[in-house]
Amino acid sequence: MMQDEETDEATVIDTDNTRSGVTGHHVRYVLAFGIAGLIVALAIVALVV
Repeated sequence: MMQDEETDEATVIDTDNTRSGVTGHHVRYVLAFGIAGLIVALAIVALVV
């Protein structure tokens, strides 16, 4: 079996290629609906208890 050689060279990758996920694209809406849902759920719990 062949082993990979270890090197001390740094790998340089630009910023767009290093991102693991999609940025933007309705993230603020997901956050807003999540917070609104949390507020509604807590209000229901407060009224029931």
